[in-house]
Amino acid sequence: MSKINGLILVLIKILGKYFQIRKEHVRHLIKSLMNDHK
Repeated sequence: MSKINGLILVLIKILGKYFQIRKEHVRHLIKSLMNDHK
C-alpha cells in the first residue's frame, strides 16, 4: 500500500510541474494573441 501511495505522490508532483509549465505556455500564447489582435 505504502509503495503505491509513494508512486502516486511522485506522479502528482511530476504532473504538477508539467501543468505549471503548461499554464505558463498558455499565458504566453494568450498574451501573444492579444498583441496580434491590437
